[in-house]
Amino acid sequence: MSGRYTPGMQLGVGAVLLMQSLAGPNDMLSSGDRAPSSFREAPAQLVPVSEQASTNLPVPERIASRLTLTPAFNFHRFEGYFFAHGILQVYPSANISWLSDSYYFLGQLGSTLSGDGNGGSAPRFIAYHSVFSGIARHWQFAMHDLFVAFQPGLSLVQMRTGNQWGVNPSVAFTIGYHLYFYQWFHLFVHLKGIVGEHLFDAYWRFVEVRFSAGLGIHLEIRRRDKPLQSQVE
Repeated sequence: MSGRYTPGMQLGVGAVLLMQSLAGPNDMLSSGDRAPSSFREAPAQLVPVSEQASTNLPVPERIASRLTLTPAFNFHRFEGYFFAHGILQVYPSANISWLSDSYYFLGQLGSTLSGDGNGGSAPRFIAYHSVFSGIARHWQFAMHDLFVAFQPGLSLVQMRTGNQWGVNPSVAFTIGYHLYFYQWFHLFVHLKGIVGEHLFDAYWRFVEVRFSAGLGIHLEIRRRDKPLQSQVE
């Protein structure tokens, strides 16, 4: 037949070429070389919408709470006070937290009393409650956590001399240390300096140091060694 193609052979070759052009690249492989069916049926796995929404939420790493009794010393009149002290601290990351403190006045310490107008003596304050809230910068290593914080706040004061309530702005600077020795518990030591003024019925200057220590509880929301999964593996 020498090297010439008959019309029938040419028609057959054309049909084979047409079938190959219409077939996918996977169908041109032999049965042993074919790609797994999972690649053909599911080329990509998508994260559900509900899971995408949950991973985009700002989940904190840790939430800590503390309750203790706090002594304070005022350098303006060299007086001491005593407070019930509650603390809430939320960690959006390992190095930053939002620190909030609330103080409920329990009384003065020692014999630092003022006259009650009847020849006797009485505490200078009827009420002296305060709240502070601000940002803290942390340095954490192993179980140890050091931080400094800046916290604006308000003090609700009622002095015995005028018996008038006053809301006074104030500022606090805090340094602290935490020891996370157990899964849910930690030891804490906080030292807070406070500056403010009472300008209502009588003038009073707040230049104080407050010391807090005790046992706190915390909840690990997101572990740094196991970050939230952002996609399906």
